[in-house]
Amino acid sequence: MLLSDEPLKSPQQAMEAMAGASDFEQFADHIRTDQLPHSLIVDCSNDPAIASRHAAWLREGIHVVTANIAALAGSIDDYDQIRNERKTGESYYGFETAIGGGVPVLSVLKPLLHGGDSINYIEGCLSSTLSYIFGRLSPKDTGSTGVRFSEALEEARAQGLMETDPMDDILGKDSTQKLVVLGRELGLALTENDVVVEPAIPLRNDEGKGASRVDWSVYDDAMAERAAAAAARGNVLRYVCRLEEHGTAAVALKEVDSNSDVGQLDGGNIGACFYTHRYTHKPLVVQGPLGSPRATASGLLGDILRLVAELGGRDRGPRQLRRTPSMETLRDHVSPPMPPMPSTIYEGAAEPTP
Repeated sequence: MLLSDEPLKSPQQAMEAMAGASDFEQFADHIRTDQLPHSLIVDCSNDPAIASRHAAWLREGIHVVTANIAALAGSIDDYDQIRNERKTGESYYGFETAIGGGVPVLSVLKPLLHGGDSINYIEGCLSSTLSYIFGRLSPKDTGSTGVRFSEALEEARAQGLMETDPMDDILGKDSTQKLVVLGRELGLALTENDVVVEPAIPLRNDEGKGASRVDWSVYDDAMAERAAAAAARGNVLRYVCRLEEHGTAAVALKEVDSNSDVGQLDGGNIGACFYTHRYTHKPLVVQGPLGSPRATASGLLGDILRLVAELGGRDRGPRQLRRTPSMETLRDHVSPPMPPMPSTIYEGAAEPTP
């Protein structure tokens, strides 16, 4: 680790910095300075050891923006430490990206709650990996033929959608952690043990210990048969998370209507459907791509800008309004406006009542 107020001057210096051991206490001391009123740490890792430092950083007056879900989904005590700092401290804690990447799941949920609405249940797909895999295996166009499970999994891996350990996706751990955090943000003392979890595929007893030894092709035939049976009924397979208002929570592979909000998800898109007191029959839906680095970076930047807003920054609107060539072309081809209708004078009869 290299701490310096000057930018790196060469690739060699960068390599030397990466080779050194990381000392996060020294790092926190380095970024706190009397010259600047605010310090910010952006945690882009998925390391529980780094997440365990979040509460301490907040207590020390350092703002934290994170894509690391470990502290939020860990023990109730770890979550409470962060929650207490959010409530009573002066530091900002932004974790939108930990749930939805660039998809503003929390930014949609929070205004609902602050506006007096209440959640009946939340349903959706929160794993971009499993969204991609089952979108390819079980296409939303039920007349199309999907690819093999093992092929879809390798495509997801090649596109960088997988967690560091693919078993976090296959066993439902990634989805479970996100559901736990959503539950806690609703005020539920939810833990991973409270969530009923069905793995995405029926793993054998010795295969949950590591992905490196798993031959994924052995599941191709069984998953293809299940997808074909769903398609024959006009349905698709999706890995669905569901959280109800009283704390009942589950993640499992489900057969859903291909035209439903969850059934339409594919291509690595995630989505959350909020069924509330006000959105009873048709949910409020937020969806989009989670897994790409660009989307994650966008989510982190959004949290940083929310911090700027809390510190007094304002959205001043666009710098100026402009007209594009397309707008000018459209104006040239628009029909002239209709002339005003003549007023009607009623003589010898009462004017009709509107």
